[in-house]
Amino acid sequence: MPSTTPIIPRREITGGSTVIAALIQEKLAARRAHNSLEKQQRLQKEEELRQRQATRIFHLQKDYSYRESNWQIGRLVGDSGVVQGTEKIGSRKAKLRGHRRKDKKKLMVLKEGALARAARREEYHERVKAKRLIRTAERAEMLAKQHAAAQAAKKGEEGSKVKA
Repeated sequence: MPSTTPIIPRREITGGSTVIAALIQEKLAARRAHNSLEKQQRLQKEEELRQRQATRIFHLQKDYSYRESNWQIGRLVGDSGVVQGTEKIGSRKAKLRGHRRKDKKKLMVLKEGALARAARREEYHERVKAKRLIRTAERAEMLAKQHAAAQAAKKGEEGSKVKA
């Protein structure tokens, strides 16, 4: 069976520490080996499933009976509505573990989002506080200028009254 995945050309890792580059190469090689082993196991399970489904044919004899006895037929047929050999592979506990992992991952994503929102909110409040400080300083400066101008005007009026 030819592989349908495209072959991606490998790029050489250059720059940086050669030790880190060697570790990365080792990790990539281990990942490729693991993925190929997983793929091989998956293909083997699919082939076993196909073989089980292919051998599920009961041959009716000339006297309208089957070669298998009733208990063998019942064991092969199994529960009503379920074709034997097509059930999902894996134990119930493994499935529950997978669901727990997915739920934990979803909760972690939600938690990370909440933490990011809290950080953005805190940053926003800091910016607002800084702007308020700048505005109050500007207002105080403006009021001081107005007060000084008013004082100067008041002194100018008093000086003109005295001369008159």
